Amino acid sequence: MRGRILFVVGIGVGYVLGARAGRQRYEQIASSASKFWNSDAVTKPREQAVDFVQKQSPKVASAAADAASKAIGKVTNRK
Repeated sequence: MRGRILFVVGIGVGYVLGARAGRQRYEQIASSASKFWNSDAVTKPREQAVDFVQKQSPKVASAAADAASKAIGKVTNRK
């Protein structure tokens, strides 16, 4: 419960500070974030991560299905 209260307080503080900063500061932060996200230093590793996930996801799905099947088998065969 304490964590939720701190989370809500954090949202409130962020909202107040953001409202005080105004639209101009928001646009400045958004522009900087966009430049960073689209920079060469970030684009290449991001594309590599996407490729890795796309290649590995069938293996992970298969392993998860096998593990679930084994777990179901153990539970249903238990007496």
